[in-house]
Amino acid sequence: MFLTVSSDKRSSGQVSTATVTLSQAAPAGGTPVTLASSHPAATVPASVLVPAGQTQATVSIATQPVAVPTPVTISAAYAGVTKQGQLEVRP
Repeated sequence: MFLTVSSDKRSSGQVSTATVTLSQAAPAGGTPVTLASSHPAATVPASVLVPAGQTQATVSIATQPVAVPTPVTISAAYAGVTKQGQLEVRP
């Protein structure tokens, strides 16, 4: 599994995206991947479903106002594997 964050720096209020990529196509019913953010300056859904037969799913990362540049780690977990991507939210 891989996790890609579309931009490593975003001004608060802007939206970024994260893409989860599996090494093989999801089975029937899809594959749920758990998501998390290390800081409330950037929020992600609790999970994303990679649709059956697909290898990727993309979610939006909403950013909140911050007073100073704030580093955030976005995590994706599936089948005991956790991958991380970095994002900096700027004022």
